Amino acid sequence: MLLQIAIENTSGQMTQKLNLIIVVDENIVVAGISNVQIQGTINNKNETIELSYYPGSLSVNDNNFSKLFTETAKPLLLKFDFSEYHRERKITYSYQVEIKKEWFKEKFFILKIYNLIKEKYKKKFNAVDKNKDYVYEIDSPSYTTRLINNSRH
Repeated sequence: MLLQIAIENTSGQMTQKLNLIIVVDENIVVAGISNVQIQGTINNKNETIELSYYPGSLSVNDNNFSKLFTETAKPLLLKFDFSEYHRERKITYSYQVEIKKEWFKEKFFILKIYNLIKEKYKKKFNAVDKNKDYVYEIDSPSYTTRLINNSRH
């Protein structure tokens, strides 16, 4: 069974809810997430699937959910924007995380993102991809990735 799926009927549309918590810079995101989507090659063509997110739940309609699990669906990227205010100025970050279909078999999934433009995290972590100014960790009941901290800090 896929990731403890709850099926909901909202305005005639059946949806799948996946248990996902997004943490940015050590804070659970309760607001400021937008443009949530999965992009990938599905049935040999580039597809973008729109999703909705609130803390603990990533929702996708049934038709799009089944597209994600076809054998030809790869690679899949979870993409979203996160906005926060710093000194009365709105700052928006864009993230993309490669996801694997097997991860959706988990009961829950925690995505922890650290912004390397912030001094605290720049000192603590090395960039995995030089084209990105963030790094991430993943936690689930049977799958975990951890970043290696810089030893001098």
